[in-house]
Amino acid sequence: MSTKVSVRKCKICTKANPEEHWRKLTEFSLAKNNATSQGLFVIESDLNNFRDFLNDKVQRLATILYKHQHHEHQKPIIDPNKFVQLIETRDPELIGFFDLLFQSTNPKEKVARTQEQLKKKVMLLCHCIASLRNKQITAAKSAIGLSLVSAGRL
Repeated sequence: MSTKVSVRKCKICTKANPEEHWRKLTEFSLAKNNATSQGLFVIESDLNNFRDFLNDKVQRLATILYKHQHHEHQKPIIDPNKFVQLIETRDPELIGFFDLLFQSTNPKEKVARTQEQLKKKVMLLCHCIASLRNKQITAAKSAIGLSLVSAGRL
């Protein structure tokens, strides 16, 4: 096994004279460093994939909500089940997206009433996320939020 010798002083023990103390990099440590670099590359790749996934879903969601509100002149939907039906029938690529967000709230650990409240909050979250992409969706978000709060449903 060959070794490479560094001519810099050791940063760990901080020996003043580099001739007295050399840091040796073995093939093992180089391989370990390469494996770590590969792991960071995989994490970065996963983050890029997730960013692209989320960007695509938010764009699709914003398009549906904008068309529903501005082209069809429909009132905002305040029932989470009807909301899911709307987004999933208008764009099959959004099938499961609402559920993905809902499952991130850990609903299995909560009672049925709390789960229903969480669905309403996730629906409002969808409107908030979509409104970040398209400011014209803000009216729907406000209407839903105000109606849910005034009815004591949120």
